[in-house]
Amino acid sequence: MDKIERRDLLEDDTLYILPTFLRVEDEMMSALKGSEYGVIFGKKIFTFPQLIERIYEEIPSSKVVISPLGQLVLVERVIDKIYKDKERRYFKSLIRSKSFSKTLRNLINELKSFNIYHEEFEEIVGQLKLADKEKLMEIAAVYRFYKGTLSELELIDHNDVNMAVKDFVADLDNEIVFLRGIHHLKIEDMYDFTPIQFDLIVALAHRIKHTTVIIPYDHDRDDIFRYVERTIRKFESLWELNIDINLDFKPQRDSSQGKLNEITKNYFKRNGYPAGKNPISIKDEVVLIEAAGIYQEAESIGKEIRKLMDGGVKPSKIAVLFKDLAVYSEMIEDVFQRFKIPLYFRRGKPLLSSNVIKTILSIFELLDSNFERDTFLKIMRSNYIDFWAGDEPLAGEKMESYILRAGIIDDRSNGWENMLVRLIARIDKTKSSGEKVSILKAREEREEVEKLKVRIGCVKREIEVFKKKNTIIEFIGILRRLMQSLRIQHEIMCYENEEVLKRDIVTVKKLEEILEEMKTAVKQLVLENESVTYSYFRNLLLEFMEESFILSGRESTHGVKVLNLYESRGLTFDFVFLGGLMEDSFPAKMWQDPFFKDEEKAQFNHTVGKKVFLLKEEKWEEEPLLFYLGLSCAQKRLYLSFSQVDARGRTVLPSLYLNEVMQLVEKKDNFSSGLSRGLTVPQLEECFEKEEIENRLSYNIWRFSLNNEEKGDNGKMRGRDLTASIFNQLITHDQFRRSFKKIFQCAEIERRRELFLLEENIVSRRNKANAWTGLITHEGIKSELKKFFEEEEGHFWSPSHFELYSNCPFRFFLQRLLKIVPLKVPKDEIERVDEGNIVHRVLERFFKLVKEEGDLPIDGSGEEKELIKKIAENIYQKWEAEGYIGNRKLWEIRKKRLSLLWERFIEEESTHKHEEFLPTYFEFIFGNFPGGENKTDMPGLVIKSFNRKEILVGGKVDRVDVGTDKIRVIDYKNSSSEGFYRDLLKREKMGVINFQLPVYLAAVKEYMTEQKKKIDLMEGTFYLFRKSRRIKPYVVKSADFFFERDLKKRMKLKEQGRLNLFNQISEIVERAKSGDYSICPKECTFCDYAHICRFISVDIDEGGE
Repeated sequence: MDKIERRDLLEDDTLYILPTFLRVEDEMMSALKGSEYGVIFGKKIFTFPQLIERIYEEIPSSKVVISPLGQLVLVERVIDKIYKDKERRYFKSLIRSKSFSKTLRNLINELKSFNIYHEEFEEIVGQLKLADKEKLMEIAAVYRFYKGTLSELELIDHNDVNMAVKDFVADLDNEIVFLRGIHHLKIEDMYDFTPIQFDLIVALAHRIKHTTVIIPYDHDRDDIFRYVERTIRKFESLWELNIDINLDFKPQRDSSQGKLNEITKNYFKRNGYPAGKNPISIKDEVVLIEAAGIYQEAESIGKEIRKLMDGGVKPSKIAVLFKDLAVYSEMIEDVFQRFKIPLYFRRGKPLLSSNVIKTILSIFELLDSNFERDTFLKIMRSNYIDFWAGDEPLAGEKMESYILRAGIIDDRSNGWENMLVRLIARIDKTKSSGEKVSILKAREEREEVEKLKVRIGCVKREIEVFKKKNTIIEFIGILRRLMQSLRIQHEIMCYENEEVLKRDIVTVKKLEEILEEMKTAVKQLVLENESVTYSYFRNLLLEFMEESFILSGRESTHGVKVLNLYESRGLTFDFVFLGGLMEDSFPAKMWQDPFFKDEEKAQFNHTVGKKVFLLKEEKWEEEPLLFYLGLSCAQKRLYLSFSQVDARGRTVLPSLYLNEVMQLVEKKDNFSSGLSRGLTVPQLEECFEKEEIENRLSYNIWRFSLNNEEKGDNGKMRGRDLTASIFNQLITHDQFRRSFKKIFQCAEIERRRELFLLEENIVSRRNKANAWTGLITHEGIKSELKKFFEEEEGHFWSPSHFELYSNCPFRFFLQRLLKIVPLKVPKDEIERVDEGNIVHRVLERFFKLVKEEGDLPIDGSGEEKELIKKIAENIYQKWEAEGYIGNRKLWEIRKKRLSLLWERFIEEESTHKHEEFLPTYFEFIFGNFPGGENKTDMPGLVIKSFNRKEILVGGKVDRVDVGTDKIRVIDYKNSSSEGFYRDLLKREKMGVINFQLPVYLAAVKEYMTEQKKKIDLMEGTFYLFRKSRRIKPYVVKSADFFFERDLKKRMKLKEQGRLNLFNQISEIVERAKSGDYSICPKECTFCDYAHICRFISVDIDEGGE
């Protein structure tokens, strides 16, 4: 747009209405620069909202204007009133949804903007022939109650203000001081007007001598400007009125230059680009940016802007435009901060994206979760909270360590204080050890835990004040006091980073404004004495925050403009980045209004006799126009960018609008920009940060060292020389020297890891094992390992230890030696493993009781079913008192399901009553582990290793059935995966993957031998509790060489390559002692330790073993 002439600005006789606040600011700055003395008098440039607000100041009114957020609260109160105690209502299930109340508010605003009030709306709805008329009648009822409540409280909303201004201006008897001396009205770069705005233009035209409406429109491009034609027809219908309104059409492309003008002129033509005409030849007027993801897209845009600025382009000459800025705003801010690009956000970023606000809202999350451990820890360790209130703090790691040691999950039964008291008691016990070091350490720990307990209790009490019902105003006071107690503003003021300090101060100030706005709305709606829950207060606070935005603290009016396309109307820039050009993003996917469908809108429009609601297809007509206006903002160069995936990670295609432009231009080698595909490290010319330069130089040096044959390539030689030149300069600085040393060391580690992990042959892989793949080579550590496995806790093994090591030595190392156990996160339902423990307890008690009564085998009687369910109920009660059950209702459902499974178990067992086996031993314990149960049925298995060292093995067998000369071991599994467990029973899996059943059989065989009972045949099987099925057993003779215990005979079996259980065990133990914890899982399911080992999956060839 041509700037408004200085002559007009200084004569004070022209009133301008522009589409956006940014346009107003831009024109005011231009006028200020062009004024003779750097001063302008009298503001004559407005947006419609600004103009309405200015004129309303002259209207006498006793009514108070409610804010849009107060309007939302009022709609919610109306909904509560209408739907209270009404079970059969169309929208009953939606009344607690925030989107429902917002949709109704927006619908009411839309109706009021067309002068359709509740009486007329109800009348029109009554005439409609619809199946779901009840739905619209309920909307009419909400509208009626809303309007009535406004009147009762003597309030008006912004629609009433607009109407009052329109009526005031239309009444020529009213003098408007503001309009004195105004002879011209100019409205520029607007193509759509609300009914109120249109009527206000007409009213102003009756007062002002000349009115000009300049609309972006091209008669020759109805394919783009169809959306605008409705507006033009509306103005043309005014010809009968005795007013001077002139329409002026200005093709927006006139602002573009050269080749860009050619593109905008031919873009989206209905008949396509003229056949036979050559594509538009471009040099650098159009650049395409393709990125792997939306953050990479923002990063590529940032790098291109940085290049422009380094080339002397002023930031104010650059704009970044998006259809939906909300998706990109945080990423753009982060990228611009990294690349030190000055930024201008007109709207700012969402308040809810602020870390200060997230921290404050997490207080309510604490109450919701009953002070859940991880949530509380997040607050304790937050940079925005002084948890210790100025006292000497405990380190975050220490706090977390004590809390984990205390076993705290949440605050059930005053869990935080009670569990910390128990931890203190456990620490006191260590004092009795008598060792001076232990006593001193225990005393220090006790003081720290006591200090932590006191402070946690204090903060908890301050937060728990929210649990009581209060008025909204009282809750606002509580929140303010808590923020003061936690010294949030004090912590912000301690920041050294000035930009972060500014940003967070603005955030806190905005929060204070919101709290004041909430108080005002509550008083206006006469709700100040009504008590509510903290949940209601929190949801209300969220609603106010969701519609609030903040500037980042880095904004500059001279910075790069980051705008949505609506805000860019009428503006021009030398360099424009048009981003987010993906399908379903631009053009946006249009959805029908779920409350007011297109069919219903069409009938409504027809009945009322005017276009009140736009249909989906009509809304879509604006999309090509917006893209056209975005193209037209560029004067010298246009960047078009898109991502291969959207914000939800879905692969998407480029926008059809982007494809339209691509068809117009001739592609050049330099046409595409952005990071090369497959490269995580940008090229040197694309490096804008210290880390990027270091990584690229390191990569180049490594690559050149591997490819000596490239010496003859002049281009690569230049790259080599540039790398060497930059590297030699940087290496003289300590900070770079340290960085490069670390990078090269890490690169060598990763190279050795890859050589190991990508090796497919298992023997070759083990030969390439090193310290970075799980192989311990340090002699001191190996000595400690030997001691651990021969003299300490590691001397005792269980079948699960063998299975764990066999499947993944590295996981065994993390779990058994380092004792790194993933945190058990509480869930709504009881864990499967806990349910399995319950199953084992019930079955053990049931069989022992039935055996004592002499009622074995099971015959499937009703009495047996009742007995097992009665036993289960007793176990449930004890578990509820001692263990974790999660959500009580879900637990009750789980118990009902278990009741059916108990019955099925009895029925399944009765099918085996004629077998020779009789259930004899239950939870049969062999071996006495350190810290384990004292009662054992037999000593542990003692196995001689190859170097004649003893290996002690122990465990617990769920059930042993005994026959005349045979035994059967049954292992209960709380599972339904029949295929998996059937596979485990194959002979080739025994002693390789499955160690439980063969070790149990060996232990029971030895016990029977001691009992002088001859055993010829052994069976092992699984009972799948969830499947209610016993799997066909693994059967083996007791004299099978697989169970041979004699060491000499075992050595021969090893030489012969024959599988023996105890040889397998010996090999595992020897490898563990030697420090071999290589990352060689047989099957990797990417467990909780995956982020530590970073395993690479390849097909393993075990033929070399």
